[in-house]
Parts: sequence; C-alpha cells; structure tokens
Amino acid sequence: YCEEPPDTQEACRLLPLAVLEVISPGSEMKDLQMLPPFYLAQGVLDVLVLNPRTGIVTHFRRDGTQTFPSPQTFRLEMGCTLTV
Repeated sequence: YCEEPPDTQEACRLLPLAVLEVISPGSEMKDLQMLPPFYLAQGVLDVLVLNPRTGIVTHFRRDGTQTFPSPQTFRLEMGCTLTV
C-alpha cells in the first residue's frame, strides 16, 4: 500500500496492488514460478521477487517480466516507488 490501511480488528480485505516476495531456501519454484502468476490473476499490478542469494530482482507485470540486479528502484503501476 502507498499508505497505511485503516486499523481494524477484522481481517484486512484490501487487495494489495504490489507484492514483494523474498525467495526462501527450498521454495524457489513456488516463489518464482507459482506465486507471481497467481498474484497477477488476483489483480495485483506489480510482483517483485528478490533472490537474496544472487541479488537478482524479477519484476512481473501483466505485460511481461524483467530481471534486474539489486539494488534497484522500481516505479510501480500504483504510483509508488520501491527500492529493492
């Protein structure tokens, strides 16, 4: 979120417009191949996946996928910037 969602005692029902996923050891396939298409299909606009061992960030959008070395600053479709 570009701003803090409202404080509530109930589950947050807001859809994030961007997701940052950090690859965990042993879950590379899930984190890099399975989750990004799922997030995009749910309406997430930007999915960034960081591989902390290689320092590579993969940026998924509906119109394609790109890889970048970290650190990198991304301009997200929702208007925020994020440095990974």
